[in-house]
Amino acid sequence: KEKMNLNPQTGILDIKPVKSGEQMDIEKLMAIIRKQESGSFAGDYSADRAKNVKPGKRHDTASGAYQFNNKTWQGVLEKELNMPGVLKQYPRAVDAPKDVQDQIMRARIEKWRKEGHSDNEIVLHHFTGNKQGKLDVRAQRGNPTPAEYRAQVASHAAEYDRANAPQPAKSDVAAATSGPITTQPT
Repeated sequence: KEKMNLNPQTGILDIKPVKSGEQMDIEKLMAIIRKQESGSFAGDYSADRAKNVKPGKRHDTASGAYQFNNKTWQGVLEKELNMPGVLKQYPRAVDAPKDVQDQIMRARIEKWRKEGHSDNEIVLHHFTGNKQGKLDVRAQRGNPTPAEYRAQVASHAAEYDRANAPQPAKSDVAAATSGPITTQPT
């Protein structure tokens, strides 16, 4: 039975795991963020919102499987992870191959976890770009609220769990379906 957890303080669905201090598998967390940001658990590493901006509209630079905007990508590589060489080679997230995008996201999650952040905080920090999990006024236009984003991520986590649940062995299915079918008189 699926268990969704409503945080009584915020009224927001929490992503699993729910035990204090427990963390989900990092590959699962990355897959859930990819699903939220680029549309599938596998991720669209070539996603580039800058290509879809209509004339006269705000320029969106988000790209790659994790949809890093240019300013965040640059800040992560220069300051947060101290990887200026990677930035020179890949000035935008979309320029980096799959393994580099995953390496950056994994390093970021590991860093935040070492700082004591929960998976829920990590998800919001990635979305909002700040540890407080708040969007600035410009970012609020056209984006879900942090609460909506977190609820969407919780839904993806449940979907991921269903898609990756262990399947019964064929011999178990055959045993359960073999034999005579009986009906009860009504």
